[in-house]
Amino acid sequence: MSDDKSDSFNTFANIIVKIIITLTLIAVLWLLIINYLKILDYNDSIHSNYLQLKQSLQIKVKLVKNLAKEARITKKKSLQLQNENINALSELNKNTELYREELIDILKKRSLDKKYKKALLEIERQNNRIDIESMHYNLSVKKLNTLLETFPANLIAIPLHISKQKYF
Repeated sequence: MSDDKSDSFNTFANIIVKIIITLTLIAVLWLLIINYLKILDYNDSIHSNYLQLKQSLQIKVKLVKNLAKEARITKKKSLQLQNENINALSELNKNTELYREELIDILKKRSLDKKYKKALLEIERQNNRIDIESMHYNLSVKKLNTLLETFPANLIAIPLHISKQKYF
């Protein structure tokens, strides 16, 4: 009788041990899956932020090139205006019509100054956008790099060929 109780107790104990082992394996598997999904999410976030940052930098390059081109054109126009003003001043005593022409030249110059200010404001807006996007990018990199330092994420990242990223 005691052998039957002993056998049934051992069978019950074996079942409990198997259940505990199964639950432990499920918990480990769940932990691996969660870390795998986090790594993929952070990696996608970094890629998305990188593309936005790249686009903003390309826009800034175009703006700066356009401003430089406009500056060359404006410099030429400014030299022309100075020469015209000198000529206009020398003949100012001869003809009162020159007052009107000088006023037109001054108005043209102010118009060019407005274009410069507008271009500089646009570049400043783009710089602010780049600052914000680089901040988002660096935050995503920090999250991924921190996650890759923890177990089991560091083991999951190896077969995915995901490694620590550099900050912008």
